[in-house]
Amino acid sequence: MVRVYNCHPFAAQLIVPVQHEPETLCCGRDTLFVVSAGCKIEAFNVTDSGCQPICTFNALGKVRKITFSEIASLGQGQDEFVFFQRPLELLGDDTWGSGVLVNLEWTGVEGLTTELQNSLHLRRILYRRFSPDLAHIYSVEETALHSLQLLPMFSTGDLESAAGPGSKDKRVLSLFCFFSLPHVGCLYAVGNMVQQLSTYNYPEKAKQAVISPQFLHVITRSNLLCYTVRCSSVAARDKDPEMDTNNKACPPFFMPVSALRMQLFIGLTAVCLSRNYLILLAKTETQAPDRHNKSKKQSPQKFKAANNMPSVTSEVGWNLYCLQMISTIQLCREMVDYSKRYKACSPQSYVHLLSEAHLMLKAALLDPDVFSQTDREELVSAFKENCTQLGDCYSEFEMDDFHLALPYYKMSGLSLSNLISRRLLWEGDPQKFGKGFMYYLKHSIYEEIEEPLSAETANQVLHVFKLAEPTHIPHALCSPCMRNVCLRTAWDHLERLGTISPSALVTLTKALVALRLEDLAKYQLAMEQYPETRLVSGFVAEPNLLRHHGVVVTELSRQLERNQPGLLVASFVALLESHKINLEEAELFFKVLCVKDSDEETEAETPQLLVDFWEAMLIGCSQEPLIQLLLMKLVSVYIQRISHKQQPDKSPLKTIEDLKNCCSQFGAIYSWIHTINASNSHSMGLPEDLLKLQSILCGSSIDVKSVLPLLCQLPDDDAPGLSVHVLCATRLGECEHVTDRLLDRCPEAVLPFANSVMQQEKQPLWWKKLLPELCRRTKGAGRENRILVSSLKETLTVVASILQPLDFLSILPDEGVASFFLSHLLDCSRKNLIT
Repeated sequence: MVRVYNCHPFAAQLIVPVQHEPETLCCGRDTLFVVSAGCKIEAFNVTDSGCQPICTFNALGKVRKITFSEIASLGQGQDEFVFFQRPLELLGDDTWGSGVLVNLEWTGVEGLTTELQNSLHLRRILYRRFSPDLAHIYSVEETALHSLQLLPMFSTGDLESAAGPGSKDKRVLSLFCFFSLPHVGCLYAVGNMVQQLSTYNYPEKAKQAVISPQFLHVITRSNLLCYTVRCSSVAARDKDPEMDTNNKACPPFFMPVSALRMQLFIGLTAVCLSRNYLILLAKTETQAPDRHNKSKKQSPQKFKAANNMPSVTSEVGWNLYCLQMISTIQLCREMVDYSKRYKACSPQSYVHLLSEAHLMLKAALLDPDVFSQTDREELVSAFKENCTQLGDCYSEFEMDDFHLALPYYKMSGLSLSNLISRRLLWEGDPQKFGKGFMYYLKHSIYEEIEEPLSAETANQVLHVFKLAEPTHIPHALCSPCMRNVCLRTAWDHLERLGTISPSALVTLTKALVALRLEDLAKYQLAMEQYPETRLVSGFVAEPNLLRHHGVVVTELSRQLERNQPGLLVASFVALLESHKINLEEAELFFKVLCVKDSDEETEAETPQLLVDFWEAMLIGCSQEPLIQLLLMKLVSVYIQRISHKQQPDKSPLKTIEDLKNCCSQFGAIYSWIHTINASNSHSMGLPEDLLKLQSILCGSSIDVKSVLPLLCQLPDDDAPGLSVHVLCATRLGECEHVTDRLLDRCPEAVLPFANSVMQQEKQPLWWKKLLPELCRRTKGAGRENRILVSSLKETLTVVASILQPLDFLSILPDEGVASFFLSHLLDCSRKNLIT
């Protein structure tokens, strides 16, 4: 526990003008109720100028305890809770296993409606037994629980917004429960889940305690103790799901609590809290010397006389104090000033005290009763200043959680230029830029800042990297926000770094800077230092060499598209495989890169470089869903180009032979497909896209059913369309349909098709489908078709080599010239005689 004795939260101490000795008291918002003389109750309005009497009234009997409740607080479903003192701690729903039954009884609340009664319910939040602290126990009173309280915190506007809440409607954001033993206090969060936040160990026996979102006040016999609490830490996380990210941070609830300076009060007996005021009741008893304790040597007569004297009554002295709390901003400033003494000798304590101030400011900003625009603006300003201070701590000191510099600096509202200017010493001191600051700087220029920095700020950033982390200079120069940096200075830094720590990344960054300097000689020299495989690794190390924000093309990408497209494609394949980009980002990049003008027809076409990328992705891809996706993309492009007779905008990087040799998804094209291709005359040869499409359909990877919806774009009235349609039908097992289509459109491909497909279980199609169909088509005018006649003869030869003579004879047609079939029947008979 950090003890800050020189800081205390009180600004003024006033006396409450009560008429009689107070016996008990309580507070309700701005009102103080004091019970005296057994049944007399005095009400006071607590203000900055003191406690002003409101009224006095009497109770019907002696008042033993008084509490305050707002009548309206009964339109809200409040949770009830019960504590049971048992040797165990159970939290939340686990408390139902305690075996203790509790029922609600509606005694003395006849005014509640049935609907309101039904809205109230019992919720068990904690079941705990305490192990007695034998060091302090002298009686049963030493183990008694006291000061049981529920503390709600309500939702309000944005923490960092200066605008006050727009409505007075309040919603419970977080709920806390506090209770105390004479020497230990416990604070629990009992909202969405039940967990212990803090344990308070008192230096002496506590008589009573009250808690607020900022402080825990404890009274002992002669001291007022004040501790910090962690309620705002929990509430901030309940309110903002973005907490504990790169955007926002908050000190954790498990951070040790702090004890502020003790305040001496004699005879404290009661305490209560009224907004920004603490009410204390102090009583002292003065008693005349006990004459019975005089010297034992006095005579019996004197002793008897002394006993006959009237007894001396005790005189009670009392005071009722009203302590005004110091403003949150002023207290935080005092804590910051006090913390500076720890900065050099104990950085952890320095950060701790700044974190305490942060939580106090956050608690104040969460207060829905802060309606003043001026007050909120002052709190927001102090909050941002505190965030800057915490950011400086995590930036400068060597701490495990140095990454917190990023969210605290972001919450400070200061620009990168302002933060650098606050820390930059141009004479060069790398110790000023710790891990936290460099983490913030790298995250800002790599991921956050989109607009270019000014030339001055960009040069400052470059200078910081030179001093603190020279190896990150290439990454910094590739950031889009560094475009205004001095290129000559950047080149000099890269030259020096290349000498000390050469790498492909440094070389590629030099190439990028050379392009911006319009020095093609230096660019060419840099690109020739490493083979393409090493250059690819450089692009993987820094994707911003090729693109910014996903789709913004760099000068280096433009140059590679013109001169080394293969390196560009290979680099994006490597980026995708290393999860530096996703497929959609890569596709969008190539589309943006290859757009030459605003012609809509050109923009609608798929650029060849993107097709090259898909083909290159297939070569090393092992994920079946991605393989099918890439195949469908390629098939779609191939079909579109074939149907529209389009040529690619540039020569493909890989030919069909290259793909068949290195990619298993591209299969060998069937011989009968080559026959179909040969039947159509192409003045410039077969389109490469057609061969690639046929190769994919001849492979075993493509799901042909997914291709069928695309075939409507490609009519089968020419050889390319026919080949694609019959290939799909063949893959689907529609051999009889394919036979008819080939006999109609390309009869010369029938026999190659039959030899390729009509095997094993499909062998009967020779005599059940192909032979009868050829016989039918060669009748009459078909005799003039030499292709059909030749195909019929070849089919008879194949069938005769398979069937027995009688089976062969049974399938011959009833009509026809006998001499045409006789030779095949004789061949069938000879075959069987031989066997």
